[in-house]
Amino acid sequence: MHRILKKNLILVAVVAMMLGLSSCTNREENTEQDQLDRIQQMIDQKMYQSAEAELQAMLSENPDNQRARVILSSVYVHRSGITVREYLSLRKLFEDDSAQVQGLINVEVLERLEIKKDSDLQKAVTFLKQLNQVTIASQMMATKFQKIPLIDEEQASDIYLALVELEKIDKPTRGHSFYRGVIKLIYFKFLWENDKFLKINDKKLCSTSMNRLNQQLEVLKKYSVGMVVDVSAGMPKNEEQFKKTAQDLDKSLGQAQKFIRSLGEAQLTISQIVNQIVTTADIKGFKCDF
Repeated sequence: MHRILKKNLILVAVVAMMLGLSSCTNREENTEQDQLDRIQQMIDQKMYQSAEAELQAMLSENPDNQRARVILSSVYVHRSGITVREYLSLRKLFEDDSAQVQGLINVEVLERLEIKKDSDLQKAVTFLKQLNQVTIASQMMATKFQKIPLIDEEQASDIYLALVELEKIDKPTRGHSFYRGVIKLIYFKFLWENDKFLKINDKKLCSTSMNRLNQQLEVLKKYSVGMVVDVSAGMPKNEEQFKKTAQDLDKSLGQAQKFIRSLGEAQLTISQIVNQIVTTADIKGFKCDF
């Protein structure tokens, strides 16, 4: 009898301990939920500094707190004055290819040339064709970006901080990836307008050195491929098409970079390279004008 009573007491103690742990866990979860809800109210009231401080403290204790990190990124986005919600429906923006864009290189002239296979001239012409495709794609993207807000330096600083936080999320949900993609789009336009990528509209490309071009292509490749992949997460019906676009973009830019490195003359400008091709092939009236 004594043994049975002892066993029952032990069982009751274990159950009580488990219930206590469960209650403690629930209280912790509720406390965190309450804190995050309160922080969200701070953001709504534009108390960004206080919200940022609390979230940073939470993340210092638990760096894997995904929700806290996403909310921290939203602090920076809200502080920048950008309403991301307005740009979450971007399907039409990507699907619209109605803009008329002309090639910056007369590819037909190059097609008529008699060029020996595997010659330096053939490699150079191939490079010009690839560059032409990149510039056309860049112009197409630039026309789409007219609908994206142009942010200033101060806003860009906050948008950058938001991206830094979102990039720390190891396994983002589709929603988080798409949110990050939209923010990247906004930041992309800022980078574009401030000469961080290929500058097309004001015809600076011809005066760009091969070394500088290679650097710009690398930045463009890393950023744009990741951006397209992120945006694809919010468009499941077109996801495969977007991923193929990202792969093609990565491949074409990589090929252009490979050719640039093969030249071994990093200080030459694109204009000088074009002039060498023109002179070698005896093409009249052809010059670098972009």
